[in-house]
Order: sequence, then C-alpha cells, then structure tokens
Amino acid sequence: MSLNEEFDYEGRVRRARDLMQKYDVDCLYLVPGRNQRYFSGYTGWGGWPTRLGSYLLPLEGDPVRVTIPMYVGFIMGTPRQVLGKTFYLYTDGDEATAKKQVRQALKDLKVERGTIGVEEEMRHTDYLLLNDVAPEATIKNVSQILLDPLRMIKDKQEIAKIRKSAQICDHFFKTATEVIGEGSLLNEVRLELAKCIAEAGADSSRIPRLTDVSRRVRKGDVFDVEPGITIDGYYAEASRTFFVGEATEKEQIIWKVCMKAYDEIESLIRPGVTMHQLDVTFKKSMREGLREVISNFKSTRRLGHGVGLVGGHEIPLVQEFNMMKAAPGMVFAIDAGPGPGAIKKQDCSGFGHGSVASGITSTILITENGFKRLDTFTHDMIIL
Repeated sequence: MSLNEEFDYEGRVRRARDLMQKYDVDCLYLVPGRNQRYFSGYTGWGGWPTRLGSYLLPLEGDPVRVTIPMYVGFIMGTPRQVLGKTFYLYTDGDEATAKKQVRQALKDLKVERGTIGVEEEMRHTDYLLLNDVAPEATIKNVSQILLDPLRMIKDKQEIAKIRKSAQICDHFFKTATEVIGEGSLLNEVRLELAKCIAEAGADSSRIPRLTDVSRRVRKGDVFDVEPGITIDGYYAEASRTFFVGEATEKEQIIWKVCMKAYDEIESLIRPGVTMHQLDVTFKKSMREGLREVISNFKSTRRLGHGVGLVGGHEIPLVQEFNMMKAAPGMVFAIDAGPGPGAIKKQDCSGFGHGSVASGITSTILITENGFKRLDTFTHDMIIL
C-alpha cells in the first residue's frame, strides 16, 4: 500500500464540507470502498455484517472510524492529516458491540438526530444498521449531489497516476507485439506480459486466466488485451486487439469501422459536448459501417465511462440520454468496439474479455481547450 502523501486529502475534505453545508448534511457515513479511500487514503473491505469499517466525516471536527483492531495499524500508516484520532473498536463477530460503537460515535459527533449522507455503493445491510442505531436521523443518498461531483473532476495528482497507468499500458501493448507470435506457448506469452507490468512499477493488473497453458499460438488466433494497470489505486482503461498471422476480411472491415467511429468521436470531444452526443454519434457510425458484414447490428452497451480509483466504472457515463457535459478535469474511457460476438473467437491473452470484443479503448482527459488521449499506442490494425 502506498502512503500517497502527495494527495490533497485536506483539500478533498474541505471541498466535501462546502457541499455538505450547501445541502444541509451533518455527517458523511462511508462504508469500505472507493469513497472512503478517496477521503482518507485507506479502506478496508467488506461491509456489515461481514466486517464493519465505517468512516464518519462530520461537518466540523475530526473524522472517526468504527472498525476492528486489525485495521488500526494499516490506517495509521496512511496520511495523518485527515484521519482523525478516534477509533471505535469492536471484535469480529461481536455485533452488539459494533452497533453500540456506531451509536456512540454518532452521539459523540452530535449527529444522531441530524442528516447523515450515505453513498449508493452502501450495502442494504449497512443502511439497516445505520437506521437501527440512529432512528431519529435523516439518512440521505448524497452520491449524485456530493460524492460523484467531487470525484468526477480529477486533480493534478490523480491525473498523474492515471497518466502513468496509461503509459504502462502503452509499454504492455508494445511488449505484446514482441512476444506474441505463431508457435509461442500461451503460458510463456502471458508470463512475459505479466512480467513487463511488474517491472514497469504497477501496483497490480488484470490477472491472466491460465487456461490452455500448454497450447501454442496458432495462425488466426486473436489477442484482445486490456491490462488493467493500477498506480496507487488509479487506473487508465486501454485495450487493443492483436491478430496472429492473418485477419479475415470481416475482421478487417470491423477494425476499419471501429477506427472510423473512434476518429469521429475524437473530432467531437471538447468541453461542453454531451455524453449523449458522443454515444449516439458512435452508434450511428458503427451501425452504418457494419451494415456490410452485420446487417442487423445494434450496439448493446454504452460507449464509455469515467475512470479513476479502481473498483468499477465511474461517472460520467458516456451513454445515450445522459446530457452531462464534458468539463476540464474529467477522465473517461472511450470503448469503440462492436462488443463480444462480432468476432466469434476466444480471446487468447488472459488479459481481455474472454470473448473477443475487437475494439479500441483509450482513456481521454478533458482539457480547457479540448482533450488529451493518455495512452498513445497506435489504433491501427496489428497483424503479428
């Protein structure tokens, strides 16, 4: 775990409190997950009743935690300026004490009758616990009005981490062109790709599925690779597809259509463009381009999504009917592909989707005057 001392935790808390005051929220109650990590540099895992690890950020005063003794050492290793100094501890399995400690923490913060802001990622069981120990409080979902807007616009430290992830993705793709070849053992290819990630300094990556490890790469195989590189918990989403020895006429057509659709999207990306506009433009381009080889093609997924802390898709969601406008500091992935099934082959990489999606995924940073693509590896079709 990185200490992440360079992240502006105090600024994050300050901005959160400005929004808490605006929306009359007395305390944030964050369960283990990305939001908790965003504010405090550390998150446990689980949720009630598996393991309670709540982080309570009041409008005024120090934040506190309700957790188990095992987590204290990990927490104390993260930046101290935003942690607070109070722990309400219980032992695994002692549910009565856990409830008592949550109740006491809320009482000490003087918010047991106030408005407590929670997140959409909260388990229903966590909500029931909070409702049980603070029956007079107002529990309010603040993801869309507070948490998402805060985390959607990335600061320079976050952008630096995502940029580093994208650079390692580029290195991964270059390595793939060097180690994938007809006759190579699949296991050796996967190990070399995993090795290049580790040597580049990533925290983690997508773990290869080691099936058919003794099989050799054959002409006509397809490698749909999405390495999933994380740096201090942040990631860029990038994928490319590599064809071994040959590509069929259909595969070549699909790739050209993907490239054209992606280029059309890039021509639109700038502050003020809506997510809706990007998505419908992409779907129209794909539908018209693929008519020759997939007469009834219909896209079944959104064009893209925000990226940031690892753990799932973030906003903005680049999809139809989302009228949110691009703004400087947003970082999102554009996934310009037809989706699994267009090429009916198995992904051989172990770093991809299982079935070949055959597309181009790149991570985009919205700037003041336009955008910057953070991964730079070619979008051209690659036949190895």
